[in-house]
Parts: sequence; C-alpha cells; structure tokens
Amino acid sequence: MKAVIMAGGEGTRLRPITETMPKPLVEVGGIPVLEHIFRLLLRHGITEAALTTRYLGDVIRSREGDAYTSPAGERLGLCCFEEREPLGTAGGVRQAKPFWQGSEPFLVISGDAMTDFDLTAAEEFHRRKGGAVTVLLSYAPDPREYGTVIMSEGGRIIGFSEKPAWQRALSGTVNTGIYIISPEVMEQVGEGEKCDFAADLFPALLDRGIPMYGMICEGHWCDIGTAESYYAENMRGGRRNILSESGEAFVDGSAELDGTIVYAGVRVGALAQISGSVLCSDCRIENGARICDGCIIGEGATVGEGAILLPGTLIGSGENVGEGEIRGEPRRGGEPTPIPGGLRIPPEPAACFRLGAAIGAAVGASLDHGSIGAVGGSSDRSELLRSALLLGIASVGCTAYDCGIGSAAMAAYTASVLEYDLMLHIAERDDLDPDGGCAELLIYDGCGLYPCREFERKLGRELSRNHPSTGGGRVNKGISAEQLYRSALVRAHRDMCGRHGDLYGKGGSMNSSRGAEGGIGDFSVCVSGVGEEAFLLEDVLTELGYRIRARRDADITVYLGAGGGSAELLDRRGGTARADMWHLLTVLTADGILHGGVSKIALPYASPACLARLAHRLGAHVLRYGSCPSENSEREARRLSAGMPELRDGSFAAVRTLVLLGENTLGEICTALPDFCFAEDSFDAEQLRIPPDGSAIGKPDGEGYRIEYGNRGRVRVVPDGGMYRLYADAVNEEYAAELLELSREKLRELTGDGNEGNAAF
Repeated sequence: MKAVIMAGGEGTRLRPITETMPKPLVEVGGIPVLEHIFRLLLRHGITEAALTTRYLGDVIRSREGDAYTSPAGERLGLCCFEEREPLGTAGGVRQAKPFWQGSEPFLVISGDAMTDFDLTAAEEFHRRKGGAVTVLLSYAPDPREYGTVIMSEGGRIIGFSEKPAWQRALSGTVNTGIYIISPEVMEQVGEGEKCDFAADLFPALLDRGIPMYGMICEGHWCDIGTAESYYAENMRGGRRNILSESGEAFVDGSAELDGTIVYAGVRVGALAQISGSVLCSDCRIENGARICDGCIIGEGATVGEGAILLPGTLIGSGENVGEGEIRGEPRRGGEPTPIPGGLRIPPEPAACFRLGAAIGAAVGASLDHGSIGAVGGSSDRSELLRSALLLGIASVGCTAYDCGIGSAAMAAYTASVLEYDLMLHIAERDDLDPDGGCAELLIYDGCGLYPCREFERKLGRELSRNHPSTGGGRVNKGISAEQLYRSALVRAHRDMCGRHGDLYGKGGSMNSSRGAEGGIGDFSVCVSGVGEEAFLLEDVLTELGYRIRARRDADITVYLGAGGGSAELLDRRGGTARADMWHLLTVLTADGILHGGVSKIALPYASPACLARLAHRLGAHVLRYGSCPSENSEREARRLSAGMPELRDGSFAAVRTLVLLGENTLGEICTALPDFCFAEDSFDAEQLRIPPDGSAIGKPDGEGYRIEYGNRGRVRVVPDGGMYRLYADAVNEEYAAELLELSREKLRELTGDGNEGNAAF
C-alpha cells in the first residue's frame, strides 16, 4: 500500500510559530511531526509516500529530498506534488494522481497527525469490507474541530457532520482525517477542482449509494492544531520536563522548569522561571526571564534577560523578545471561553475592542460589508464594554449600531426584526467568576437564533489574529432594542385581543372597567423574575391596563426564567393551577393555527412531542430547527421561527396567554390539554463513548438522540459542551423522573463508572 500525506495546511492556530515553519515540520519531542508519520508508515511496511504541499511547500521539499531513512536504516521513497492554489483535501490528493493511480487502495493521512494506529489492521479491514473508502475513527472529548461520523450496524457509514457545534455532535467519535481509498473514488474529483473529503466528496458518494465504512481504532491520535494540543502531545508520557531525544540542551542549575518541553540546542540562563511551556530547538532563554503556562518559543528565538511572557504567548521562529519586555495579554477572568451561542471574556474594554474587531473580520470574511448591532446590560461597566465592542467592530470597516440597554431576549427579538448581519448582547456577569467577574457575549443571527457553526469557525480563526484598523466603519445610533421589544409585546397582546373580541362584549369593545384598550382588568397580575425582562413586562402590563399586585395578593403570577426564555403561570382563581411554558405554547400554537391561518410552524428539536402532534392534527406542517446548526441548514425553519417569538420567549407567551385568561381559568384551559410533563437533567459526558450509530442509546434525532419508552414517553439526549442534556417528554412527573433515571443508567454504562447526573428539574 502507498501513502499520500496532506501537508499543505497553513496552521493558522499555531501562529506565529507557523509563519516561517509549516505545521508538519513543527517538532514533537525534537522530531518533526512529518518524521513521526514516516516512522509510522515504515513500521507497517509502507515504503512509498507522496507529499501534497502548498503553504511553505518549498521549506518541506528542501527538508525531505526524495527519500527518508529511519534510525533503523529503513528507506521511505518520497515525491512531492505542489498545490498552486487551495483545492481542499480531496482536490490536493487528486493532484497526486500519477502517484496513486492503479488498482491498489492507498492511504491518505494528514501531515499534522500524531498517531500509533495499526495501519496494517486498517488495510485488512478495508479489503475485508470491500468498500470504496475506510475512514479511521477515534474518540475526542471535544469534537467541534473535527467531524463526526454516523454508522449503521456493521460499520457502514450513513452520515457525516463536519466540525459540528456541540448541539450537533452526536458522539465523541470523530473523523481523524486518515483514510484508505480505492483509486476509482478519486476519479470523482475533477483535475483542479476544489473539493474536501468530508464536506464534499464523501457525502456525494453516500448520495450515490457507494459503500463506505468506518473503523474505530484503538491507540493514540492527536491533531497538532493548537498550542494546547501541541503542548499536551509533547508532554504525553507523564514526565515533568522532557528533553528532546535528538540532542542536548543547556539549562543553568539555578533555573526553575516545571512541566516544560526542552528541545535540542536550547539554552536556559540563570534564575529563569519556566512553567508549562515548549522551548523549540536552538532557542535562548536569558537570565531571569519568566515564561508562564502555555507559551511556545519558536525555533531559534530569543527571550531577553528579565523578559516576561504572559500565559499563552507564542513567539515565532527566530523572533527576539527584548530585555525586560513583557509579551502577551493579561488574562483576567481567563481566555475567551466558548459557550452556546457566544463567549465569556475578561470584563475589560481592550479585550472587548479586540473581540469586536474579530467579529467584524469574521462577518467581513463572508460579506462585502457588514452591519452589526449591539445591546448591553444596564451597569456602567456593561455600557463601557458595549462601547468598546462597537468601536472594535467599526475599526475593521463594518457598520456598528448601538441599540442601547437591554436583555438577551430583547437582543434576540431585535435581531429577528432588523436586517443586521448579527446582533450582539454583552453584559458583565460577576456571578460567573468569583475572582474578578467576566463578561458574557451572546451572538444572534438574523433569525434571532445562535449562528451556525460555520460562523463560529470563522470567529475562532479571527480571534487568533491581529486586526489593524482599516477605517471606513462607523458607530451609528441604532433603534432602541428595549423600545422595539416593548412595542412588540403591546402589539402581540392587542393582536390576540383582536382574535378574541367576544371576550370583551359585542363587537370586541371593552368595558371601561377593564382598563386601557387591549387590557383586561378582571384579575390582578404579579410578574416574578430577575433582570430587565421582568421589569419591562411589568411596565407593559401596566400600560395595557392590568392591575399589578404583590405576589401574595395577585390572582395570576407570571414567573419568567433566567434570560426571559421561559415562562410559568400560576392562577389562584378558583383553586391553584400552574402551567409551564410548553403548556402555554400548546394553547398558543392551537390558537395561532385556528385563528391566524397558520399553515406551518417551526419548533425547536427540544420541544414536547404533543406540541407537534397537536399542530399536525390541526393541519399545520411542522418544521424543526436546532439552536446552533453545523451549517446553514434548516434555513426555512429558522426563518419561520423568527415570526413566532412566543415559541422561545416567555414574555411573548405570557402576554398572549393573559388574553385567554380573560374568560377561562388556567385550570380550565389545562384540563383540555393532553397530559404531559417536560423535565430536564444533565450528565457529565467527559468520558462518554457513544458508538457512531447511536445504537447504545437510541435513534439519531436532530441535535442528538431519541430514546423511546413506549407509551410512557421519550428522552432526548443532546450534546452540550462537556456534558449531555437529557429532556424527558412524558405523560406525568412520575414517568418523567423514571425515564430520566433509565436514560442516565444507559449513559453510565458507556462511561464505565457510577457518575451521577445533576438534577435540574
């Protein structure tokens, strides 16, 4: 078997190390990654290999020549094929056709892969299955930078999800970028055609019914793509300090090294302090220098006497850090941390300015221009952060709109109304970091939902770059998100009243005793909740003519969840009755279909099955959407959801439901609804291993898996960061609790320990 090594990537996440050195030549243990791959090939009897190069390809070709000889004397024949323009993974391999053409399958491997996979066993698997492609798979705790593969029983591949969001990562089983391919497959790619294996070629093969198989490999695999993975790979083996095997280094006896990789030719001066970092070949660390965790010092670089490198600083090959110089950015509250739909960042104007510039650059990467709005919290600090964010956006040529003070719910609604490319919400969150607080940034697209994974990837790339000011952008005064949201709530209430004019007497007119137009004065209301949403909803209800009372005195209490995304109502008239948001939405959905002529309805995957059944029964077509899709999929459903804010916003659900309570109690309304309970739990998934076909759990379903429990209900299992969310959809609370426990037991079996979920009913 021959091998094609893809060595054309730019390695942007390792800059500036990779500005002068291609990623395949970055050293692990003093040996280039590419040489590790050569040794792996020779161990499995592969003696011919081709390199596909593009970025700094001349550097790779000058290093390798036409052959490689291992320390044991084994010889690997080499040839190179240059990609003059980016053609994608499959397009680049197609360029090497003179090398791989013939009747024998060949191996394709990424030039940044560190692995000890059994390639001999993989070749035998490929021949035994007789498929066109075999994809080598491994487990990764964070699949977002890779791609997941879905298989049926027997290992046949039935689907791909390329670099998914957490919510779309159906398992931790990822595509390693190592394939065994029959030559006829590559004939599907035209010469000079841009084509990626996982994103383009493999899905096309599936559509044509061409068999492909996945093999879950035992052993080690790592993609040397980030500073964190590069450091971890060098430290693999458990030693506190690693000295390269290819030569000696000089470390002064008074220097302090802890958890540091030291390559050949490194010189470390007296009293230097180095922690958790990588010192590449021939670099110099002068007396008294301090290097903090997560730093990488490139080949031949110098860190001057008394210099300080702050955590996570990368110094490029041959670069000089001056005497006493401080490099890197201070980290208060930690580095930007991904969360669903956004980031947590240090609450500092400088950090927000840089983040704004990165967001503007990410938008500009796909558009000729960009328009981005921002809403912020009400504190002085939050306003300062919002201003810095907007200035950063404008600095790279985008038009920024300041939409004032408001909540995340207001930002999401505003995003669905205004034609901005993005809407941002930033607010200081002292509760998230006791050591100094942090700021939380949420990002919404034009549908008022979290952007797709494609934008997340663009933003990740831009966060690693510097963005000098380009001019041309500006900060404009935008429409107030709070005023827009307030007006929309009033309008939603009055539209509902128009549908139910019979509640107010003949012709829909209201009795004067019932308050201002559009309001109902026959009962009193209390709004309970924390944040701007609760205060604004109370103001709106007052404007509409409702009598606002303290909780103990109110007939109806509206409970808004954190962020305003959910609602519960409590009605004390004629006995206590309580309903959560999904019960309310069931009522509202039926009302919208019957009175509003709704033919289609968009529902999130995490919604009760009875809601979809009700819609179907009333003649409405149901579309599903996820919170953060991996690509621009589910487009129609997401756009449709923008016109149905009551399906994801507790305040909209509440104001519309209050109209229905003018003539009926909540208990009477709920009696007419199907019995169901919607409960939630979580499970720590750090060590979870789900087979790619999901057979150990259930059937793939939108953002996760669905486990059916007959007439008792179902549980959806959805990946979410380092854990899995469990959503029980059952006929009552007892069944919901039982089904959650049964589902947790399934997951415990996949972890091999007795890990308990954290109840969150």
